Amino acid sequence: MTLLSENPLPAQRTASSRGQLDMRLDLRPDKHAAARDVVRSQLDLWDVPERHRDTVLQVVTQLMDTAQSRAAATGVDRATVNLLVQMGPGGLSIVVSDSLTVPPDQTSTGWRTALALACELHISPTETGFDVWAQVSFESEQEAGS
Repeated sequence: MTLLSENPLPAQRTASSRGQLDMRLDLRPDKHAAARDVVRSQLDLWDVPERHRDTVLQVVTQLMDTAQSRAAATGVDRATVNLLVQMGPGGLSIVVSDSLTVPPDQTSTGWRTALALACELHISPTETGFDVWAQVSFESEQEAGS
């Protein structure tokens, strides 16, 4: 018989509720693809228009890659992040929360790519690290102008 204390739960977890996906995962490049797959499936369940799915997935990728680069640059061997994707009126929010001590480099290629794709991109310092959040609008420029 295996006791829970002998087999601890993994750092990764996923929870989904109406309009919200919340994931905690190891910050490793091999986990990024799995996280994107989960987000892609959730976007399908939420009936997010096909034309917006790639944008959302690219923003998720850039925010995860930015956190991974910061961890590597500061010598952190093992880190976890929370990835929150939340539906809202006309779009969704993506938040990557970490416990890294160095803020994201706003001049990096990943940051500039996420900024070009999202209608908003912000950094919020927390007691334990940083929240980086992006807002992706589902309104096209034509729709927004009408």
